[in-house]
Amino acid sequence: MLSLNEATMEPPNKNTQDTFYYRIPALVFLGLMSALGIFGNASAIYIYGFRFKQSNVHLLITMLAVSDIISCLFCIPMEMYRVFAFYNYSSIAACKAEGFFIFACYICSVLMLLTISVERYVKVCRSTGTQASRKMAKILAGAVFFVSFLLAVPIAVFAKPQTYMLHGGRSVQICSYHYEPEQWSCLVSLFVFLLCVFGVMSALYWRVIKTTRSHVTWSQQRRTQFNADAINGRTQTPKSVAKKNILSKTNRTVIWISAVYAASCIPVFIVAGVSKFVTLLKAENSLDILFFLVMQSWTLNCTLNPIVYGVLNSTFRAEICGLLKRSLLRGNSSSVESNQTDPSESV
Repeated sequence: MLSLNEATMEPPNKNTQDTFYYRIPALVFLGLMSALGIFGNASAIYIYGFRFKQSNVHLLITMLAVSDIISCLFCIPMEMYRVFAFYNYSSIAACKAEGFFIFACYICSVLMLLTISVERYVKVCRSTGTQASRKMAKILAGAVFFVSFLLAVPIAVFAKPQTYMLHGGRSVQICSYHYEPEQWSCLVSLFVFLLCVFGVMSALYWRVIKTTRSHVTWSQQRRTQFNADAINGRTQTPKSVAKKNILSKTNRTVIWISAVYAASCIPVFIVAGVSKFVTLLKAENSLDILFFLVMQSWTLNCTLNPIVYGVLNSTFRAEICGLLKRSLLRGNSSSVESNQTDPSESV
């Protein structure tokens, strides 16, 4: 990813000759992630945007899916080209476009997740207070996209193919944001920013979980006060109920997609930091393969979200199954109609 591994654009073993085979696993991985993400996020946009009940959180999840599908349609294919032409990246326009779109979508995702966490906190923990209107939610979503693409402009300005020297004096060109020493300080600043965002989201979701648990316990206590069966122990106790179904489907979903985002970006920063301070001049090709695979882990945040939706939300799964069934039935009916010819045509 251009915006996160600018300090590590060259593989850990810079003294090796250009061998293509250790980039093949990364290319296969990116291809699979792109196909999975396009289908999954297109389904999420349709289901959350048009099938589910219109609400602020569903609108924000739809906008998150829009950002993710942009990544799958443009960012991942451009990243595949960068990995494929790693040592011979001569296109300045492609390098700038890749950096701009990847960084913009990456920041858009984290800001949208932060907005969702704030919306969930206000909805659950401040339910008696003023709630954001539908119009305000749309304005916030538009502001997230605008700010994200605005912050990505410097990447497009400074990104360009850089010349490196390999073992034996071979000159190669690698797409990089090479602007020392600012590039390393920018990388550290971005990492600190993401840690702060993850900390805020964790605190907000912890309050959501705590508030929801107290609501469930209180509701059950009120219910058992008027339930004669509770005396004989034939109903669940408040404690046992509080342990189950504490969070709604929507709250569980947004918490888990936030966790997936954190898990997808942390390995990139770890590899960037290790390669900055540790010189692996005698690395084996297996480390080169690991390098290229780990540096593509950022794609998980835009491709696995639909899987999280399906695993945690039974309604989403039902909508996906219905969508697939309708598509298959429509395809079968079209094939049957095409096979039915007019008898007069054969005369």
